Amino acid sequence: MHGLFRRATTGAIAASLVLLASGCGVSPSREVATSGSGKSPGKADDSFDQSYTPDQFSRYGMPAYDRVWTINDQVNVANILAKLTKERGYYLLPKYKSERSGMIFDRLMSAENFAYFADKNQPIESRLKNIDRYLDANCKILTMYLSAYRTKDSHVMEFVEYMGSLMRFAPVILDLLNEAGESFSKEDSRRFHLNKTGDDADALKRVIETFISFLEEPQQFHKTEFRRYVWHLNETMPTYFKRLPKEHREFLMWRLEKVQRIPGTKMLQPELDELIAKLKTLTPKEASE
Repeated sequence: MHGLFRRATTGAIAASLVLLASGCGVSPSREVATSGSGKSPGKADDSFDQSYTPDQFSRYGMPAYDRVWTINDQVNVANILAKLTKERGYYLLPKYKSERSGMIFDRLMSAENFAYFADKNQPIESRLKNIDRYLDANCKILTMYLSAYRTKDSHVMEFVEYMGSLMRFAPVILDLLNEAGESFSKEDSRRFHLNKTGDDADALKRVIETFISFLEEPQQFHKTEFRRYVWHLNETMPTYFKRLPKEHREFLMWRLEKVQRIPGTKMLQPELDELIAKLKTLTPKEASE
């Protein structure tokens, strides 16, 4: 058990979150733009949606979409999708707002799926043990969607929604690690590994930097996708900023204001302006709470 807690440090989890936030190490756009397909980046063919329906997926063991998925469900879903896409192609993946599969995609993105990690009625050892499994499953699924995007079987919008889900997920994990650190006695060496001073803020800053970095490449988005991405930022950034020290907030604000001056981001007005204005209204007291 000691080895488990040693691996589950804030820094290790942050590295996993950054990797997931950055598309598991795969760019969502650059390879597509030069693929020679003749299609605009991110434009899937809506007129021929072949994504699998719930009934089709159920034949391969996909859990029902109308209930919360457990960690085991999430791992199984990742394995099922990996097997099917390898055998048949990425066209069958659940799609955002698809009449055929949109309900499954909504379940994939649901914050209910990771509420387990915030549930203090669940043993903390069990919750910590399952972090890597959950992150691995999500990284596998996100990689499939990025591959679907490269082959024009998916929009960027699926990637955007995955980022929105991750924006809501990261603070839950950092809260869990803080909870774990506080639950051990001062003499317990596990506390040292889980609750290093400042690690949580540094980790969160790195994750937010990754989210902001996608705004610096507006060419990878169409207007609707770009505005949806900023909508997710508007919904989550105030919560993030309240957790960060002043120097981190100032640095991230500088990054956002730099994005604001990029010509390609003019399509985001007024959403980006509203986000920056909202973050600037946070008082030092609010930001420290």
